Amino acid sequence: MEMPAPVRRFERLFLGSLLLGLVLAVLDWDRLTAGLAPRETTVSVATLLAIVAVVVGLVLLASRRRSSIARWVVTVMVILGMLGTVPTVLDDFRHAAAIGLLSLAQAAMQLWAVWLLHVPAAKPWYARGA
Repeated sequence: MEMPAPVRRFERLFLGSLLLGLVLAVLDWDRLTAGLAPRETTVSVATLLAIVAVVVGLVLLASRRRSSIARWVVTVMVILGMLGTVPTVLDDFRHAAAIGLLSLAQAAMQLWAVWLLHVPAAKPWYARGA
């Protein structure tokens, strides 16, 4: 069975949102690391990269390996992540409009990607024995 278009779009959108998040981190680096000692900055970068690696793994498990568990873990992570998104995006807009817009775009990409995992055309991809 060929990967359904919504699942393919999910993968591209979600991976694109992660790339956008890394771009945001670079653009907003000074503010993100203000007040951190060099060791704390190193730990923060390592933690960020580890989280990105785990999320990439979950996205690929959901899209390529047809893991329904990964699909739901990604869904729950995005929903829980959105709880802190509104205050974060508002703070980003206060800092710089461009950062705020990019943060908003990243959140929209993740929500749209997760929605694509649950449209009717994607459901057969996760059916047992498909």
